[in-house]
Formats: sequence, structure tokens, C-alpha cells
Amino acid sequence: MDQMKKLNVNDWVRIAKVGVDGSYQIIEILEEHVYKGAKAPVEEIVYVCEQNDEGYKHRVRCSAEELVRL
Repeated sequence: MDQMKKLNVNDWVRIAKVGVDGSYQIIEILEEHVYKGAKAPVEEIVYVCEQNDEGYKHRVRCSAEELVRL
């Protein structure tokens, strides 16, 4: 929970996923309601991160557990 409070829009992060390299910037933080085997939706925080690689913009949606602040 502490890490979610620390991460803000415009922060630079590294994404701990296989095949994703480099630094990304958080461009948006979303609150989504997801059904995870329950009858009622569960609120989940999703971070939209972007990497600008010479004009090509790569966007990734991640949870707080997958992000490491730089």
C-alpha cells in the first residue's frame, strides 16, 4: 500500500515484467472495477506507463506490484 501512495503521474519507473526493458513514465493512474471470481467487482489501481523510443510510443498497463520507482 505504501508504494501506491508514492507513485504519481510523471514519475519514472522500471517495469518488472519479462521482455519489458528501459524506463517508463507514468502518464495516467486509473481506478478500475474488476470481477475476480467474486459476485461484486473489486476496485483495482492501474498505472498506464509510456516509453518514447525515437517517436514510437510504447504503452503498458501495470499494477503497483510490477513497478519499481527510479
